[in-house]
Amino acid sequence: MKYSEIKTGHLYYVDFEPTRVGEFNGVHLSAVLKRNHDNCTVIVVPLTSSPNGEGINKVKIGYVKELPQDTRKKITYAVLDQMRTVNASRVISIKDTGKHIEVSLERTVYLNIVSFTFTDLMYSLHQNERLAVIKKIYDLECLNKAINLSYKIKELRNFGGGNSIVAMLKAELKQILYNVDYTLDSTHVANGIKEIFEESLTS
Repeated sequence: MKYSEIKTGHLYYVDFEPTRVGEFNGVHLSAVLKRNHDNCTVIVVPLTSSPNGEGINKVKIGYVKELPQDTRKKITYAVLDQMRTVNASRVISIKDTGKHIEVSLERTVYLNIVSFTFTDLMYSLHQNERLAVIKKIYDLECLNKAINLSYKIKELRNFGGGNSIVAMLKAELKQILYNVDYTLDSTHVANGIKEIFEESLTS
């Protein structure tokens, strides 16, 4: 398939050959977790109907009703420790009665796979290290949200309206900033985001 045709959170067949010992082999149904920035590769996690290893290296995602009839009746498991990056040319669209079909995971299922995969990646870390990683990611996402809110406030003010919306955004911003350690880069400081942060915290 073309890279541009592949969608995150969708299912495809992936040709994992050639492989080496211990690697998932053959052509397998897989979920696309991420489209990489190189515009030619994607990160996938293979799926299987075999429950062996559930709770160790597999997580149950249940039935996928959008699949063709011969596979939709099987309980599906994501093989977390076989997540890998593949070239888009290894990705094959799913067919049903000879026609190409799109099969997307329910959003909650996709988010569960991402969450379990992330947790599995931290398996070897000490618990305090895992907490530190999660806290760092949480702070970064909160900061990104706070910056986006600040730019919305700036935009509203530039157009000279939306005072009630600005007040609501500042209240949300204040709540975020109270719980997050942050440092703004020079670009955001120059754009006045620091002033909006400080204004929100003191309002």
